[in-house]
Amino acid sequence: MTEQSKVPQTLEEFRGSEQVVDPPVKTVLPSIEPENWPSYGENCLAIFPTTNEDKIEPFKKHFTNSGGTWRFVNFKVPDHGVSQPYNEEGPKAAQRRTKDAKILFKENYPKYRQLNRIGPTYIATIESAFQMHGFVRPVDYATISITNVLTGNVVTAISKGVTLNLWFVEKARSHGFINDDEDCGVKTAGAIVADTIEGVHPQKWHKEAAGIERVDILDDGVKDMPLP
Repeated sequence: MTEQSKVPQTLEEFRGSEQVVDPPVKTVLPSIEPENWPSYGENCLAIFPTTNEDKIEPFKKHFTNSGGTWRFVNFKVPDHGVSQPYNEEGPKAAQRRTKDAKILFKENYPKYRQLNRIGPTYIATIESAFQMHGFVRPVDYATISITNVLTGNVVTAISKGVTLNLWFVEKARSHGFINDDEDCGVKTAGAIVADTIEGVHPQKWHKEAAGIERVDILDDGVKDMPLP
């Protein structure tokens, strides 16, 4: 693996310079306030608070394989300026994203559950972050959660991580933080990688760095999650 001080500047140098590691944290998200929404039938609904297909497809496959008839809705939710969470902000951002999704769904899809005969309703969330505490080389990973909107129960999984040269992360951090909170970055490390190395996607640098697609990492994290 590339030494921390040797910053890759070309795609050739970047390829294979990082590695996949075990989940870097152990996190269990708390339950949320349940909603007393009526049941209109047996169809199931999964809400995805994102437009990123890499964060949607693993859930779609997982839910479809679990049986029953599913409907899927996805939309963007605000990141509150925190484009790059670090450390404990990752799980916090995941929970915030879920709560925002519940509010936005109520506001923008008031008749959806009734029209589609929905009973069980879930919010499926993936929030990426860098874990720096306890690691020489920062680790990109995802907090994955499935929330039962009607009971408030939550199940959590943590994906495997991919390391990244500290230089890229420190460069991202140099762009500043929200409310001076150093766990709430405004610039993603992936954007710095893409700005530095031609041919690297800012959200999918994992393939070049460690030989694995980001969607495959997320799929591995989602596949064994039970429904809460």
